[in-house]
Order: sequence, then C-alpha cells, then structure tokens
Amino acid sequence: AYGGSGVDYSALCLRSPEVVALNVTGYSEILAQSSVSKMVGFIERLVHHMGAIVTPGFEDTLHTFAQGFVDGSSGGFEDLASALGSQPSWIDFDSHAKCVASRSVQ
Repeated sequence: AYGGSGVDYSALCLRSPEVVALNVTGYSEILAQSSVSKMVGFIERLVHHMGAIVTPGFEDTLHTFAQGFVDGSSGGFEDLASALGSQPSWIDFDSHAKCVASRSVQ
C-alpha cells in the first residue's frame, strides 16, 4: 500500500542507537548487531553529546569511519572516543558549547 520494504520483525527487539547508553555497554550492544547504519546512529548521537555535528557533506566519511568499528579494524569504544575527541576535520565542534546542569531540578 505504501510501497515500502515492510517490517523487519527480527529487528523489532534490538536495542536502538537512539536509546543505548553512550558508554562501552551501549557501544557493545550496537556492535553486536553488526550494522554499519546502527553504528552510524550511535556515533552521530555521541558526536551530538560532545556538542558537535557531522559536517554536512561528510556523511560518507562517517559511514567509512563507522564501518571500521563494525568490522573491528578501528578498535573498540575507547578508540572511538579518542578518535572523536581528537576533533577530526569532518566533525564541526561548537567552540561555545557548554554543559549546564541545574541542581535545583526535582
């Protein structure tokens, strides 16, 4: 009716990169799915958490970067965090980003 590919029932209960913890446990949950697109989602979320975005036009670079973690050639979570922390040129970091927490929130 809508022309789509239908529902992949085998993926319905898999953890989503939008909700896993942004740590080694969440990384491992996404890695276990062997999906480059899921790893891309996890990395994009981690990049946003760092106050940055993937620079428009560099989506293929992100995809290649994610592939390296899915296939194991780029290492693990610590290597991912270190690589992102080095502020690669394909990520646009906001130099004015601030983390603000309100301790009065109940």
